[in-house]
Amino acid sequence: GSDPAAEGVIDVEVLGDETPELIALYVQDAGDLIEAIRQAIQDGDAQALERAAHTLKSNSATFGAMALADLCLRLEQMGEAGTFEGAEDLLAQVERLYGRVRAALDDWPVV
Repeated sequence: GSDPAAEGVIDVEVLGDETPELIALYVQDAGDLIEAIRQAIQDGDAQALERAAHTLKSNSATFGAMALADLCLRLEQMGEAGTFEGAEDLLAQVERLYGRVRAALDDWPVV
């Protein structure tokens, strides 16, 4: 059966055999990285934005959070281009989606 909380937020095929420890670590790291992204946008630090968004993108993809990874890619590209146009809106979307990802992973069945 599919978990409605995870529906569309987590690609279960990708998440596969990740252990609860690794999942917890990802969730914790993601929170820190979102904080780093917010700080980078506030500071207008394109390099920091690119770095934090890139890391969150890679980690999110590893844990099947594909939509979140896509948003992070867009932030990463902004960092690369040195533009912050619309970055705060994107960050708001990232935070909302992260909330759903975290809820889905918290409910992740431990077999």
